[in-house]
Amino acid sequence: MLKKQLTHLYRSFTKIVDIELPISASLYTAVGENTDLKLIGIIDLLLMDENNDLVVVDHKTAIRSKSQKNVDDDLQFSAYSYLLASNRFTSDATAPVKCRMDVIRKLKKPKLEIYNTVRTAADRKRFAKIANGILLGIEHKVYIPNKSWLCSDCQFARACASW
Repeated sequence: MLKKQLTHLYRSFTKIVDIELPISASLYTAVGENTDLKLIGIIDLLLMDENNDLVVVDHKTAIRSKSQKNVDDDLQFSAYSYLLASNRFTSDATAPVKCRMDVIRKLKKPKLEIYNTVRTAADRKRFAKIANGILLGIEHKVYIPNKSWLCSDCQFARACASW
């Protein structure tokens, strides 16, 4: 059943480029200065479509549907795009990267939802600017609490709650 579903889901793609692709790149500032830090990630699935364009697929599970705006704003795809462009997976540094989020909804009858989005060179530059801003904050010991589903496993949960 799973094989049939996956065959149907990926039939429009000409090639599976890689699965669980470990990838890293030097982090540069938005103006191109090297920070001496590496961005490291693992891309769930990298496909090639019928136009020979790469498509980054990220697999998620969720109780609620995603909004297209949340998918379009997701920095994880910007990071993947940054990594792919830095490692010359794209035709040039300005080429857009197609991205897709496959979400299995945790319902009585599980449901698959697919969201498509694109990341451009401007998105990669914005990602670098955000990443460097966060690094600067860390360097200056700036802490801003951010409640999320990760809090239950965080070693700083008590300190954060009392902040």
